[in-house]
Order: sequence, then structure tokens, then C-alpha cells
Amino acid sequence: MNPIPPLFAQLPDPFAARFDPAAPWALLGEPLDEILAGLPSSEIHGQLSPDVHLVGDRIVICPGARIHPTAVIEGPIYIGRDVEIRPGAYLRGGIWIGDRCIVERTRRSSGRSSSRTPRPRTSITWAIRSSART
Repeated sequence: MNPIPPLFAQLPDPFAARFDPAAPWALLGEPLDEILAGLPSSEIHGQLSPDVHLVGDRIVICPGARIHPTAVIEGPIYIGRDVEIRPGAYLRGGIWIGDRCIVERTRRSSGRSSSRTPRPRTSITWAIRSSART
């Protein structure tokens, strides 16, 4: 049996029991869909600007998350503690964003895109998106 690689050693609890070191990508299919399906209809901690666009249900926003008023958030989605959603971000359902991630609008002007930048104080961040959703 292969040991868990350091990158995956601190998986969020809902994913740890389902992790297969031989096929880490398997978390992006049925396991992620099942976990997201089990989210409550709406659990939002903290105050959101009335200009934040929430679409659908099963939206969980944990304490400390900062969401810019121009963001669009479509459920099902889990947004972890102390996450920062920057201006212009569009988060389409089927996403689990772990604690302390930064999500920004994708830029494609130079052929490169950036949709997640870990903060310097974060050793491991998790943003998991279901491959079943395109």
C-alpha cells in the first residue's frame, strides 16, 4: 500500500476517508457529488453584501469568509473558513473551497489563467471541483 503523499496528508475530513493514493482524481467524481448533495440548503455565517449574487441552494459559507459584492456564487458550493472571494469571481456549482483559499476572476489575456492563489500563511489549501460539472 502506498503512503499518502504530503500534499494529500491534510485532506478535509469529508474527503479523507474516500481518498485513494493510487487514484487521487477519483475524489472529483461521485465522492464530491455525494458530499455536496449532503450540504444544508443554506448555511451562511456572517454578513454578505446585498450585491453578492447567490444562485440555487446548498450554499455553505463558513465564518471569516470575505466575498466581494461583484461575486456570483451558484450552489452547491462549500466555502471554507477565512476564504477570500475577489472581485468578478464566478463560482459555478459543484465546488468545495477549503479554508484560507483566495479565489479570483480568471484572466486569459496572456494565455495563462489564475483562479486560485494560496496565501503565504497557508501550507496546504484545497479547492476541489467536480469534473462532472462543465
